[in-house]
Amino acid sequence: MIRETLQDVITTFQDYNIQEGLIIFDRGIGSKNNYNYIKALKWNVLCGLPLNSPLKKIIRDINAKDSVLQYTNRGRLKKAVFYVVTRNYTIGEVKGTVAVCFNERLKRNLKESRYDEVVNAEKLLAEGKSIKSELTRYFGKHGKLLPKKLEAAEEFDATLVSLQLTCYLKRKWFEYISIKI
Repeated sequence: MIRETLQDVITTFQDYNIQEGLIIFDRGIGSKNNYNYIKALKWNVLCGLPLNSPLKKIIRDINAKDSVLQYTNRGRLKKAVFYVVTRNYTIGEVKGTVAVCFNERLKRNLKESRYDEVVNAEKLLAEGKSIKSELTRYFGKHGKLLPKKLEAAEEFDATLVSLQLTCYLKRKWFEYISIKI
């Protein structure tokens, strides 16, 4: 429904002959059709992307090849610090740039929060009590913790992926992120 609404908005922009603009939307709204419509408008786009298999591969490649936590990748937005690495990216026939944004402090906080939940779950299981359903994936038979499952859950914590398409504004990624947050 929302994806179709964006198409209606884009059509309205065309009807009013609005020549330039920046469309910002969340990761649930994007589709190949919407990207193609926006490309035809020659507008700038900044949007979140869902973490799918191709993007996970890009993130894994970046983590394997690059040291993301470098000064040159760093940007501060009020109290948050992000590290951003960009790569060329294509959705359908539309070419753009994907930015992988990483927040080290948020990752640590998410990890510690998850660990606190797991410690509590271990105690509950030892007492023969039930645990939150979302925590069961970290435990095997007889309530034994599965460290590899816990580690896998952490892989993409605090990692945001944004896409920039047909951008003529030439802003820095951190300027776009500050609009988004």
